[in-house]
Amino acid sequence: MIEKILLGIFPVLIGVLITSIVTRKYKDKERFNIAYNTLHEAFASELSTLENPTYNKTVDPHKLLTDAFNKHRTAATTFRHFLEEPRKREFNQAWRNYYAQDDYEGEETTEFLFKYSPYLGNNTVKECTDMAIANIEKLLKVAKHK
Repeated sequence: MIEKILLGIFPVLIGVLITSIVTRKYKDKERFNIAYNTLHEAFASELSTLENPTYNKTVDPHKLLTDAFNKHRTAATTFRHFLEEPRKREFNQAWRNYYAQDDYEGEETTEFLFKYSPYLGNNTVKECTDMAIANIEKLLKVAKHK
């Protein structure tokens, strides 16, 4: 009698376990997508301005990205919590490359965003704009692939 009860309960327990696992994976994926969309939205305005041919000849990419840095940093910091190693390292590297250099390990500041300034280096506005677009797109691409 107990064997029949156990045989009846066992499939139910397996079903509950499988449902729990599937639900958790779905919720994790849903939270990841929300975090990614938030990250993407944080960069959307600046990326749109940089990609717009009317503005990208006159806009100063350095000023545009410096003014938006806190918004970008907050979104990147929040998004980072949804990544596991080694994806987190890859994202951190793309983030560092955006605001500094690959090998920089210091505080996240706007100090290195000068690389997007046509007035502080030898690059033209177009070259600085293209570099900013490429670095933002790389960051978003790395973030999207989970």
